[in-house]
Amino acid sequence: KPLAFKAAAAAALVRLGDERGVPALRGVLGALRWDARSYAVQLVGELRATELAPELAALARRPRGTDP
Repeated sequence: KPLAFKAAAAAALVRLGDERGVPALRGVLGALRWDARSYAVQLVGELRATELAPELAALARRPRGTDP
């Protein structure tokens, strides 16, 4: 399944209070596809999912698929 759909479904789970949402978003944040990662970052911000702050910090330090 496309990672963007996985990210959207994970965000819906987080909104519903389902504990499976955060690990699913974490997986998309670690994906190789930059478009899915960017979308997941946006969703994490909208959700204010502070438990994913370490993953966001890691992406900020070393973004994959971007020019240095």
